[in-house]
Amino acid sequence: MLSNYSVKDAQREASRIQHFLPVAELRQMCGDSRANTRLLALLVMRRQIQERGATLEYLELARILIEDESNDCRWQAMIVIGEFIPSHPDTVWEVVAKHGVSDDQDMQMAVATVLLEHLIDHFPAEFRRRADELAAQSNRFAETLRNAWSFESANDESSPRPIP
Repeated sequence: MLSNYSVKDAQREASRIQHFLPVAELRQMCGDSRANTRLLALLVMRRQIQERGATLEYLELARILIEDESNDCRWQAMIVIGEFIPSHPDTVWEVVAKHGVSDDQDMQMAVATVLLEHLIDHFPAEFRRRADELAAQSNRFAETLRNAWSFESANDESSPRPIP
């Protein structure tokens, strides 16, 4: 249980870790029974991605934590996975397709806002087509798609609009 431990607390703690944490240590942290340790691992991954680039091991660790009991961990896991949109869009799509049909509205929102809308922004033709196909098969995914926002507008690029 997180008790009063927040994302901000974890961010402060992650900023105090000045050395690089190897994947084996992050894996151990991700498997810890305490949500705050799992959250810290994800935030350290995010920092290390920014400083040193993304490795596929981070993607796999984050995929495991998508179904974490802690919403903070779940959202941070989505953010880590989102770092792989440019380099591994098909793997990110697998996450979108699997979790975008969840009956959990918070999960749908995370998939929509952290992954789906950015997949569509980066690769509009391919992933809009895939999203439309999945939405036609699944009412839950259709809800997820409705939660996504496109930041591409023919008239005003600074004005977000819902993806129709």
